[in-house]
Amino acid sequence: MMKRLTTLAVFAAAVGMLVPAIARANTIAGRVTSFSPTSISVLDKEIVTVGIGVQTTFTRLITQKPWQEDTALTARALRVGGYVVVHVPEGNRVANWVQVATDFRNEPFVSEVRTPAIATIEGSAEAARHRAESRALRAAPNASESKRPGSPGTAVHCDRIADRIEKAGK
Repeated sequence: MMKRLTTLAVFAAAVGMLVPAIARANTIAGRVTSFSPTSISVLDKEIVTVGIGVQTTFTRLITQKPWQEDTALTARALRVGGYVVVHVPEGNRVANWVQVATDFRNEPFVSEVRTPAIATIEGSAEAARHRAESRALRAAPNASESKRPGSPGTAVHCDRIADRIEKAGK
C-alpha cells in the first residue's frame, strides 16, 4: 500500500512540474492573404493578422517524405495563397513560430470571380429587363432603398447590373 501511495505522489509531482512548463499558444492555420516585413495575415475561419519580428522562427511544414529533410527557412518563403501554420503565444500579438508548407501545391488564390461575357442579343434583353426593374423600384421604393442602398433589391443595384451587362456586350 505504501509503494502505491509513494508512486502516486511521485507521479502527481511530475505532472505538476510539467504543466506550467507547457507554453500555451494559439495556432492559426490557413492560406496567406497578405504579408509585410512586420505582419502576416492568414485566412483561417476569418482573416487573422499577427505580427512577425526578429524572434519569429520560420520552418518548413513537412507533410510528405523525406521526413529528415532540413526545415530551416526565412520569411522569403512566404507566398500569398501559400499554406502556413502560425503559432502565437497567449497574451502576445507577435508570432514566435511560422511553419510554411513548401510541398503543398499552391492552387491559385481566388481574388475575383468573372462571369463569361453574354452574347449581345441576350445581353441587351437582360439589360432592358434590369432597367425596367430599376424604374419600377424607383416608382415604389422599398425599405432597402434607405436602409441598405445599393444592395440587391434596390434601383441602384439594378442599374449597376444593367451597366455591367451592357459593358460586357460591347
